[in-house]
Amino acid sequence: MPVTNIGTYWIIAMITGMTLVLIIAVIGNVVVNQRNKIRYHQEKIDLILKGERRYHDLFHGVSDIVYVHSLAGEILEINQRGASLLHSSVEELRTRNIGDFLPVKYRAAYDDYLRKLSTSPDEARGYLPFRSRDGKKYHILEFTSSPYHRGNGEEPTVRGIARDVTDHIRLARSLQRMERKTKALWLTSELAQKKLSILSHSVLQMQEEDRRRIGRELHDEVSQLLVAIGVNLDVVKKMLSSPNGPIRERLDDTKHIAENILDRVRSVLKEFRSLEIEQKGLIPSLRVYIDEYSSRTGIDVQFIEDDLVEILRYDQKIVIYRVIQESLTNAARYSRATKIRITMQCQSDDLSLEVSDNGVGFDVERQNQDLAENRLGILGMRERVKIVNGRFHIESNIGGGTRIRVTVPFHDGIQDQPVGVHDSGEAH
Repeated sequence: MPVTNIGTYWIIAMITGMTLVLIIAVIGNVVVNQRNKIRYHQEKIDLILKGERRYHDLFHGVSDIVYVHSLAGEILEINQRGASLLHSSVEELRTRNIGDFLPVKYRAAYDDYLRKLSTSPDEARGYLPFRSRDGKKYHILEFTSSPYHRGNGEEPTVRGIARDVTDHIRLARSLQRMERKTKALWLTSELAQKKLSILSHSVLQMQEEDRRRIGRELHDEVSQLLVAIGVNLDVVKKMLSSPNGPIRERLDDTKHIAENILDRVRSVLKEFRSLEIEQKGLIPSLRVYIDEYSSRTGIDVQFIEDDLVEILRYDQKIVIYRVIQESLTNAARYSRATKIRITMQCQSDDLSLEVSDNGVGFDVERQNQDLAENRLGILGMRERVKIVNGRFHIESNIGGGTRIRVTVPFHDGIQDQPVGVHDSGEAH
């Protein structure tokens, strides 16, 4: 074989070998690339599946209801919470319309809801009652829905979230009912208090009128009759022939009894004071009462008066007198006070009265709670002051004395005649 042919074969063999090596290398590279692509796509699929699982868990695991429906109301997607609430499965609900679960009377509101979502890009908010599949239970849902356009020629849908607020609504309604009942009870109590105040007003007014009537009768009739009896006894005694004897002694004894009765009547009249206040005025009547009180009890009373008090109405004067009278009586009975100070001060619009003592004091809160006993007559004084539109306040501490403050508004004009009584003294 010629040398030339051998060299040619050798060159062809080398070229062929190199070609095979290149082909093998290219094939290997392609295989590696393909494997990488397959692994990449597999990882991508795994990520997609993992994301779908997370979405599924999130979609079905939240406590709120998540839904997607068409503009016609057909349920396209709903989470497990919504399915459980409606007592259905997710697959069953995908074939239903939202309107199937609404009471008939709410269908008009539901149609307006769909119409709004079809014509407006804004979200819709509100409340709708849903009944379960068996129709036995109702749920009130608070929802927020908004239209969603995917594009690519797909039909728009509605996405939303809802929350079951049934218990909250029921609790709110229950609280409203309780509030209405409480308000009704409060109004009833207020009305009862007003009626009680009116009744107290009437009772106190009748009491003052009775005192005034009894005072007039004692003053005009009983006192004069007792005086007449004494005069007649003196006349009869002068007509007796014997200066001494059993009859004369009887006459003296009878006259003494009549004088004692007359003294008792005058003592009662001093307690009433109604006629004295009407005839002499409040300040003089108080001075007489305070002097007698100090003499009887030994308690030093300092009285700082204001003559302008006389422009008060008669019923207001009676209230001031009774408050002072009750305060001094309580001080003598309970406080063991040695000094009492009474201060009157007339200002532009009202009269301020203060009665304070240096006695042992008491627990005001406990006394206010013990209305059944109310031994200090606080309720009576408070009611009297309230009748004339005044203000009553009492301060006391155990061992610290007692202070009573009363404010009575001045009346336009002077009214000295008692309210509800004729000049003749007859009530009308």
